[in-house]
Amino acid sequence: MLQSAKLIGGAGTGKTTELLKIMEGIVGRGVSPEQIGFASFTRAARSEMVSRAAEAFNCQPSHLEKGGFFRTVHSTCYKQLDIKNADLLKGDNEATKWVADRLRVRVEWRKVEDSGYARVLGDAETAASLSMWDYARNRMIPLREAHSARSLAGLDVPPLGTICYWIKRYEDAKRVDGRVDYIDTLARFSGVRFTLDGIESVAPEGVEPEGVQAWIFDEAQDSSKLVHNVCLRLASAPSVKWAFLAADPFQSIFGFGGADYRNFLDWKADKERIMPQSFRCPAAVMALGERCLKRMRSGYFDRGIAPASHDGGVFREPSIEHALSRIDGSRRTLILARCNYSLVKFEAILTQRRIPHARITKSDETKATLAFNAYWKLQHGRGVSHDEWQAAVELTPQVSLGEVWLKRGSKAAWKRGDYERDVEFMAADEVVEVGGASPLLASAISSGEWPKLLDGGTKWYSVARRHGPEVATKPNVLLSTIHGAKGMEAEDVVLATESAGRIDRERQLDSAVHDEECRIEYVGVTRAKERLIVCESDEPYAMELPL
Repeated sequence: MLQSAKLIGGAGTGKTTELLKIMEGIVGRGVSPEQIGFASFTRAARSEMVSRAAEAFNCQPSHLEKGGFFRTVHSTCYKQLDIKNADLLKGDNEATKWVADRLRVRVEWRKVEDSGYARVLGDAETAASLSMWDYARNRMIPLREAHSARSLAGLDVPPLGTICYWIKRYEDAKRVDGRVDYIDTLARFSGVRFTLDGIESVAPEGVEPEGVQAWIFDEAQDSSKLVHNVCLRLASAPSVKWAFLAADPFQSIFGFGGADYRNFLDWKADKERIMPQSFRCPAAVMALGERCLKRMRSGYFDRGIAPASHDGGVFREPSIEHALSRIDGSRRTLILARCNYSLVKFEAILTQRRIPHARITKSDETKATLAFNAYWKLQHGRGVSHDEWQAAVELTPQVSLGEVWLKRGSKAAWKRGDYERDVEFMAADEVVEVGGASPLLASAISSGEWPKLLDGGTKWYSVARRHGPEVATKPNVLLSTIHGAKGMEAEDVVLATESAGRIDRERQLDSAVHDEECRIEYVGVTRAKERLIVCESDEPYAMELPL
C-alpha cells in the first residue's frame, strides 16, 4: 500500500538536506539508490541532488541519472515513451527553424531561466496564440476557458478565432511531420489528449519506470496540473511503496506558464510536516518576506517558520547606482532584478567600476575558464592536468594572426582524446614536447600574450591580474532575475525594485498575477543570508515592498 508524505520547506529551511536524509532512510530499509526516483522541475535542483546523493551513497552520478531515475519530470516522460531525439521539438534553434518553415512566421520558445516553462516570442499574434496553447495544456483547461479568463481580466489577447487558426496550423504541421513538443510527452504519459474543443481522456502511453520503490517529487509548487498527473501515475506504479512531495507553496512563481501550488497542497498525504526554521534568513529579512506574502488576496497561511539565529538586516539605498558603487567584490553578493533588461544596465555599471561579476547562468566553470586557468598556471610556472590542457588546446586556433600556435595534427588529436593519453600532468616546460604547442605559443604563454588567442581571454586575464584567477573564474558578485535566482542565496542581496509597465498593469487587472507578484517579491527578499539592500527606483513602475 502506498504511503505518502508532504514536506513544506520555506526559504532556507534545509529542504534538500532533509530529502537526502529521507533517501538514506529508504536505503537503510534495503532499497538500492537506483530504486529511488527523484523528480524535480529544474535541472539545477536535479544536478544538486544527484551530486549530493552520489556522494552519500558512494556511487557515480551516472548510476543515479542513467541507471536510475534522478531526472526532471519532462525527461522521465521522454525516456519512458522512447521518443526519438529527432522527433522532439525542444524549443531550440532547430525547432524555431521548423516553425518558421511550417507556419511561415518567426517565433521561438525561450525557456524562462531553469524552469520547465517557456515564453513564445516573435510574431505577436502567433506568439500569443502558442503561449496560450501551452498555458491551457499545462493547466489542463479548455482553450476557450483560458482565453475567457484573460479577456475578462482586461488583458490584451488575440481573438479566439485567431488563436485557434494558429494552433490548428501548429498541430497539423506536427502531425504531418511526426513531431512532438515537451507538453505532448507529458500528455501522452499521463493519458490525455488536447483538442481545440477541450480535453479527452485516453489510454496512457509508455510504462512506469520498472523497479522504483520510492518517488521523491521536489519543487512541487512549480507543478502544473499536467505535471501533477504525471507524478500521480509515477507514484501509483505497483512497485512504489513511498511517495514524498517537497515544496514551498509561496515560492511558486511560474504561474504564467501553468504552475499552480494548489496541486501540491491538494495532494492527499498520510503525513505533513513543516520545516520549523530557516537557516538562511535573519529575523528582519524573514519578516519582510512574510509581509510580502500577506498582501496576497487569497491563499496565504502562516507556516510558523522561525528565522535564522544569526544577525542580519534590511537596508535601503536611494538608487541601484548608489548601491552598486559600494560593492567591493570581496563579499558574496547577489544582484537581483525583476526584468532581464535591468541586468544589462547593472552589468554596464559594474564593468565601468571594474568589479568582477557574472550572470548566474554563466558563473559555473566552463571549458573556456578551464582553458584560461590552464594558461594562467603555465604562465606562472605551474603544471596542468590532462583535462585542463585538452580544454586549452581545443579553444586555441592552430593558425591565426599569420602565425602557427599548435603543431600540425595536435589539435585534432587532443580533441579526439588520443594525444598522449598517458599524460596525467604536464609541467610548464613540457608544452612543446608533450602538449603539441609551437615554440611561438610557448613564448606567448611565458610572456602573458596568450589571452589574445582565446575569445574572452583578454577580459578574464584583466580581472585575474587585478583580483586573482579564482575571482575571474567565479566572481563573488552575481546577477540574476528573481526567477533565475530561486534556490540561490548570498550574504548580501541587492534587490532592484524597478519593474515594467506590463507587469504593473497585469497586476492591477488580474488577482492571480497580483498574488504571484507577491510571491516573486518574497523569493527575491529571502535570498539574503545577512544583508538585504533594497534599492529605490525613479522609474515609472517599481515593486512597492512593505518595508
